[in-house]
Amino acid sequence: MNRQRFLQDLTILLLSLAAAGLLVIMGAIELGGSDRLGQLGQFLSGDQLLPARTGDLTERDTPLNLVLTSSRGRRGELLTSTLSDTALQCASLIREAAGSSTAGEIVPARSLRQALGQQGVFIDFLHPLPAQAAAGCFGAELTDSQPIRCLLLSAGAGDTCSLLLWDGGSQVRRWSTAVPVSALLDLLVGQEPNGATFAFEAGEDYAGLYPYTLLPAQRVSAQVLAASTPAEATSDGRLLGALGFNTHTNYRYPEIDGTQVIVESPRTLRIRPDGVVLYTSDEDTAGPLMTIPLGKDETPTAVQAALLSLQLAETLLPPSLSGDSRFFLSGVEGTAEGWRISLGVHVNGLPIYYADGTSAMEITFTGAAVTAFSLRCRRYALTADSFTLLPLAQAAAVASGPEGAMLTTGYVDRGGDTASPEWLLQ
Repeated sequence: MNRQRFLQDLTILLLSLAAAGLLVIMGAIELGGSDRLGQLGQFLSGDQLLPARTGDLTERDTPLNLVLTSSRGRRGELLTSTLSDTALQCASLIREAAGSSTAGEIVPARSLRQALGQQGVFIDFLHPLPAQAAAGCFGAELTDSQPIRCLLLSAGAGDTCSLLLWDGGSQVRRWSTAVPVSALLDLLVGQEPNGATFAFEAGEDYAGLYPYTLLPAQRVSAQVLAASTPAEATSDGRLLGALGFNTHTNYRYPEIDGTQVIVESPRTLRIRPDGVVLYTSDEDTAGPLMTIPLGKDETPTAVQAALLSLQLAETLLPPSLSGDSRFFLSGVEGTAEGWRISLGVHVNGLPIYYADGTSAMEITFTGAAVTAFSLRCRRYALTADSFTLLPLAQAAAVASGPEGAMLTTGYVDRGGDTASPEWLLQ
């Protein structure tokens, strides 16, 4: 009798669990059709790629040039990053300066060069970025709407520091801050000068360069990279699962150049033989990974678009596949429909450039949704070999490029299995 009761209870339990599972499946179908059902299957099978945490820009390893000028001389850190020890020491002063900035004014572009004669902290972000994004790299907040290429916290002549922001063009904006000059000097006293200079103060040999080109006193060397296109990175099953496609779709075909095309209208995914992934869709079919979460009547900001772009890149090409390289924000452009975001990749602060001039990832937003992107799936690993570049004077002598270009270093990926550091004009 007890055995019969036990079997009845077990049967009821199993039927209840089956009914609950059916409700989950039906809910998925009603809310998102076959896409949601496909995602549920991926989740139950353990194949679903979970989105990377969004975080904020302070968690991102963003390359920059950093110069600290004290009464003893200059210390320049060529292509360091926002997560370097020196940059982190500067972050609290930058946050305080941004938070206390008052009495802003537009001053001539030459004011930045003049202020560099004072003690201070200078940062070149390498590319103009929206003020909120540039400040956000240090956890600071700025209400200014103009882009920032360079930032200078200067001791000046008074008791408090001035904050100067340059957009990379003809305009410098200067604010008073509540940062005591003494706090800035306390930071600078612990920084050992290393003989770095700017191009504008280095004589005729460098007169044609971008004036704030950082010229190191020492020879530049860096490790050689091993480069590859991992098969797993361009696996259609992995990419389809991450992007919310039905992984079992049969609507696919090859193009004449070997590109694999997968269509789930209105979305299309193209996987090229060279490792470039292309996606197009509309704003109504974007899943959570591809949509900026907004409140009612909100419009996406540049920082929100940048963060979602970085999250998408790191989900599609996580560190296990990208190796020693990391994504960073390299460009932001507002459009009539939304935003166009460019991401680069770097290894230990040195950006990686491509022979065709494209970015590592380019993302198009329509409203709050990603409606197109291109992603270059490449893996970079540091090798034991190092490469020492030409002496700076020789590099400047042979450099040929547009007037005002910045002489810098970086890797160039030409599609081979290695990439070495080079002098470049940007």
